Amino acid sequence: MPNSYLSPLRRAASIDPYTDAEQSLRDNAFASPLSRSFQQAINTDVAGSYRQEALETQLRGDGAAQRAAEHNRNSTLRRMELPAVGPTTFDEARTTGNYSDYVQNVLGSMAGSMVKPLVSASAGGLLGGPLGAAAGGFGGSYSAIRNAELEKYAGDDQLNTLSPEDQLRVTRNSALLQAAPEALMPAYLGAGGRLPGALNRAPTALRVAGGVAAEGGTEGLQDYISQKVAQNEFPDRQVDWDSVRENAIAGLIG
Repeated sequence: MPNSYLSPLRRAASIDPYTDAEQSLRDNAFASPLSRSFQQAINTDVAGSYRQEALETQLRGDGAAQRAAEHNRNSTLRRMELPAVGPTTFDEARTTGNYSDYVQNVLGSMAGSMVKPLVSASAGGLLGGPLGAAAGGFGGSYSAIRNAELEKYAGDDQLNTLSPEDQLRVTRNSALLQAAPEALMPAYLGAGGRLPGALNRAPTALRVAGGVAAEGGTEGLQDYISQKVAQNEFPDRQVDWDSVRENAIAGLIG
């Protein structure tokens, strides 16, 4: 029973506050599929950056910095504990008939993963025109992809057996290969939607259709590249063509 002689202010101060991660879970408990998948993509990028920091400090032998990075990563992962709402793959959507939540999950995830490339490309476009947009789009795409790859490797029982040095090397090479096609759309938008030469005079509908097809092909190609790079380290791994197809479909939607 509350102490009637204790002021409400002091009583409130005696209650342990929620951590940032716990508060984030509460705030997103009833979020839409679009909002939740967007937050998941953002948190994956943040967690991947801390994962990179932890691996680098481990190689340097800086135990204090490594523990700090791992603590920050674990806090970020805590924010990702809420499950997705509705289907996250096309096959699940087709089975359940719940295409609405699937499309929201795809759009939210794609939007979250494109924040860094688009911001970088826009800044590059303002500073250096189309070439600056291309450079900015590539840099932002590389960073976002590498962080996602680092989290993927951390969650894979086989890939996580690689040494810290090898994980940094392999994810760097994989991100470099994937970033080139990924940077095309951010560079295009960062340059103000201008295409070179005669392509800029193509009908809008044709350009939109081309952009959709290019994005679908890009997502499928990126997943294939990621799997082949991992296969170079572990030749017994097989390419998951269902995953390539799912990413291509998500790219067409997003």
